[in-house]
Amino acid sequence: MPKDSPKRGNSSGEIREQYSNWRSGLLSEALKKQPEKDAEVTTGSGLPLDEVYSPLDVEEAGLDYLKDINFPGQYPFTRGIEPLMHRFKPWPFRVWSGFGLPEESNERFKFLIKEGAEVIYVVCDLPSQLGFDSDDPLAEGEVGKVGVSFNTLRDWEILFNGIPLNSLHEVCAVFHANCTMGLALFLALAEKQGVPIDKCGVALSNNILLEYTCRGAYIFPIQESMRLSTDLIEWCAKYLPTWHAARMNSLVYREGGCNSIQEVAFMIADAIAYIEWTLRRGLDIDQFGRQFTANMGLDCDVFEGVAKIRAARRVWARVMKERFHAKNPETMKMRLYGAVQGMELTKEQPLNNLMRMTLQVLSGLLGGAQYITCAAHDEGIKIPSKEAARLSLRTQQVVAYESGAASVVDPLGGSWYLETLTKQIEEGVWEYLEKIDKIGGAIAAIETGFYNNEMVAASLKQEVRSRKRVKVGVNKYRAEKEEPIGLHRENPRVRELQIERLRQVRRERDNRAVSKALRAVRQAAKGDKNMVPSVLEAVKELATIGEIYSVLREVFGEYQGV
Repeated sequence: MPKDSPKRGNSSGEIREQYSNWRSGLLSEALKKQPEKDAEVTTGSGLPLDEVYSPLDVEEAGLDYLKDINFPGQYPFTRGIEPLMHRFKPWPFRVWSGFGLPEESNERFKFLIKEGAEVIYVVCDLPSQLGFDSDDPLAEGEVGKVGVSFNTLRDWEILFNGIPLNSLHEVCAVFHANCTMGLALFLALAEKQGVPIDKCGVALSNNILLEYTCRGAYIFPIQESMRLSTDLIEWCAKYLPTWHAARMNSLVYREGGCNSIQEVAFMIADAIAYIEWTLRRGLDIDQFGRQFTANMGLDCDVFEGVAKIRAARRVWARVMKERFHAKNPETMKMRLYGAVQGMELTKEQPLNNLMRMTLQVLSGLLGGAQYITCAAHDEGIKIPSKEAARLSLRTQQVVAYESGAASVVDPLGGSWYLETLTKQIEEGVWEYLEKIDKIGGAIAAIETGFYNNEMVAASLKQEVRSRKRVKVGVNKYRAEKEEPIGLHRENPRVRELQIERLRQVRRERDNRAVSKALRAVRQAAKGDKNMVPSVLEAVKELATIGEIYSVLREVFGEYQGV
């Protein structure tokens, strides 16, 4: 700048003096007129908020632009892992789907693909997630209810009939307790379809730790479950390094009652546990680190949602670089799946959920998610109807093409409020990670009840806050009479038809080959071999999920809780 140029900008002292005058003057007078001037104002998950933010907040937070923020695509990736993000091409539109019979879900998949879906996230029913066949007495009343029912590879073939795996940008499925079966199904299906497995985009949920805290869909003791999860990560690192072998899921923690800080902290603590287990197999972090992805809840509170995503990326990058000594920048990038939170949706005035979904999708876009999944407005009542599923897809498409939010990368970056909130969440996450480390890591924190205790405490605070916060159509602007909407109709014969198909498979398959394959599964489980090859062979021989997991239950036992 030339010496004779006029001075530009203000010193922090000048700003501080003006801020003090504003607080004692204009703000003080404005507060006197407010009937609820002492009411606490917080973010959606309870983080306290000041009335206004200024350069002073960024200064007090100690933020260094290049060290803490930087440009998109540069470490620590606060502003996104890619330099252009969605400026020229929207994210691949992703949908959750799965219900009833495999052929019913197949029909829905094809409908959604026709409507623009590029990523299918298969939701399986509870018996399938827990390793029970449809004819198991414990499966009664649950077959095909909350997801699609499957028993063997033949069901998986029907599920993807006419949908080659390499025709989608990516396909995912809900497999945590039976992650090895999920991998085997995709491998065997690719072989059946005659498509190269390395040309298929597959993401595996494979995050069993959250089941012991939130959902409860676990089977085996934690150590044995961790072995199976690590087997999968190791196998993919060696043979399918382009697949996403482990998706850390903070969405479930959030819906279990966590605030934003706990949500991110528990997710990253889980990732640390899986990484440490995999490193003990002799692999280098840069061999498998980029196979980890994150599935985070999106927020109606847009600014908190954006700040949470940015903070998570920054912590993730530093954990990978400073704790695990990753050298490849690709290993340090958190690849993010953003998902609309079901807990934000209401059964009252369900069409209001369309606006809530729009806000959450927008928060994912502004935060820099690589993928976004949108729930359906009627999910607070039933499995989404066909029209509701299409509207969830249209919500993504409208935000992507019509909001203008994708035109600039990280358009909210530099906001004094956003940068301060990002730093606040980041610091809270580091504090939790330190606490979890002192306990002994994520597994010890789960076994000692730390996760659950923290979630219960946060959930109780959230319950108190929820009574004070406006929920449109629920505690304000209620309708005298709810207008009916079209709902999904269940097929009452799903279990009966699945049992018939299961019996037919057992008659037609080579049962000697099945018995031999199951013996190999048992032998591998008793030893220390990687479980993927033996389970894959059993799946190819049409062993049922119940048969495979009965063998593993015999060897590993079942988790009894604490």
